[in-house]
Amino acid sequence: MMPKIVRSLSTALVAVAMLAMAPRAGFTQSQTSGPQPSLEIAQASYNFGTVLNGPPVTHVFKLKNAGAGKLIIGQVLPSCGCTVAKPTKTELGPGETSEIDVTLSTSALNGQSGHTVTIATNDPKHQMATLTMVGNVELQVTANPMNVDFGKVAHGQGGAREVTLTALKSDGFEVGKITNSNPNLKVEREATPAQGGGVTLKVTLAGTMPVGPFVDTLDIATNRVPARIPVYGTVTGAISVDPPQVSFGIVPHLGSAERIVRITNASARPLKLTGMASSNSSVGASIEPITPGKEYKVTVLLRKNTPDGQLRGNLVIQTDDPEQQSVTIPYYGIVGKFAG
Repeated sequence: MMPKIVRSLSTALVAVAMLAMAPRAGFTQSQTSGPQPSLEIAQASYNFGTVLNGPPVTHVFKLKNAGAGKLIIGQVLPSCGCTVAKPTKTELGPGETSEIDVTLSTSALNGQSGHTVTIATNDPKHQMATLTMVGNVELQVTANPMNVDFGKVAHGQGGAREVTLTALKSDGFEVGKITNSNPNLKVEREATPAQGGGVTLKVTLAGTMPVGPFVDTLDIATNRVPARIPVYGTVTGAISVDPPQVSFGIVPHLGSAERIVRITNASARPLKLTGMASSNSSVGASIEPITPGKEYKVTVLLRKNTPDGQLRGNLVIQTDDPEQQSVTIPYYGIVGKFAG
């Protein structure tokens, strides 16, 4: 997995590219003659050291127009949604100053973190400038495991998983209300304290969970900071699909492609496929029984003359199985030259 600081800086590069392509209102060619503005930044990088997650980190970057012309601050683009930046002034005469107040939310951060704010100006030598905030964020509350993964569970079987919450400062650590949205998932606190003063939660999957993938989130109140734990898995029924999704790969311009999928019924009850629909008109399918009621061959076809570009969609096959009334087969591919 890419380190957090690298991901943030990569996002910043995308932001820079967006600014480069976007027109900057008011920055006309005529402004490149005559007295010119000159952007000065007192300190373009701020290291906030090590902080606990939860409280936001704030910093004020100071800008100055050291030139003879008017300095205009255009777009101000943070590298992620966890960062908010706002200038106090967007037009600076010679010698005037402005501040950019930056607030970094630390609630979802963990470990070394780097975030940038890219600003566009009419300074011909600094049409784009980057402000950086770096530091280390420590979790006040840690979940082990961080995600609750039930994997594949047969319909009606159910299951249980445990997750332990521990605090950076364990003295007096308490867990309050726990909520989640799926009624087929139940969460209980174990009576015995976990090692190190932690709290163990038992997450139970009911056998009534419908067939198919499920995703939920445990929202946990504590006397430190709130904790969120994703819960997910897949409930499998008698119907299986192989492969579970279709990749057309890279298809030549105006070309076509064909893939085979097998649908198998493991129950004693015969299976009928009663209908089919594709979310993209360029992709169709035909169904052929191999062993009626037990196994079917599905030929998925990417038609000729499909427009170039990325292709994504779903093939939905209706069945007469009361537990799996439909089977969804995702498909994807690229038509034409791969653009990168």
